Amino acid sequence: MKITDIKLFEVEAPLITPFKTALRTVDKIKNIGVYVYTDDGHIGIGEAVPTAAITGETRESIINTINHYIKPAILGMEIEELALIMERIDQSIIKNTSAKAAVDMAIYDLFAKGFHAPLYKVLGGYRKELVTNITISVNNTEEMVNDSIKAVNRGYKILKVKVGKDPEKDVERVVAIRKAVGPKVKIRVDANQGWSPKQAIRIIR
Repeated sequence: MKITDIKLFEVEAPLITPFKTALRTVDKIKNIGVYVYTDDGHIGIGEAVPTAAITGETRESIINTINHYIKPAILGMEIEELALIMERIDQSIIKNTSAKAAVDMAIYDLFAKGFHAPLYKVLGGYRKELVTNITISVNNTEEMVNDSIKAVNRGYKILKVKVGKDPEKDVERVVAIRKAVGPKVKIRVDANQGWSPKQAIRIIR
């Protein structure tokens, strides 16, 4: 199974609920999709998220990185050479982790297709289910509490609570959520670079 081409496409969709962090508000996704083609007709699919404020990557930089650095580095390689492909992707350019991740995903997709099995089985098939969290966007305390209760009622047992827009109120938000959802729900806190080092130490304590 040899890599013959890589093509890019745009993935765009509105969000039912805006995603809010200390750095940005997102009301729609606009990502870069990746198709990796092989000589036996298989296609691997991956996706990259342009988040300039976090990774430094934009739509244009992801497209340029894949087309001019990653693609030339791995064209013609056999998918079975998985470790070598990953090494070539990583060494093709410094940083640009979202662009690399998109191609990484597509390569793993192809690797599993080569075994005619889902990727989770190829990687060991240890679990049939994975526990994930749901993100609670940063809003006023009452709205975040309501969003947390709704998430728990939907079956989520881990909440990833966004904070950092107003450090003085972050403790209030998390305490209110804890009281609302009870002691058995796990709470993760993500300030998205919204705290200074001193604020982080004080708030965490």
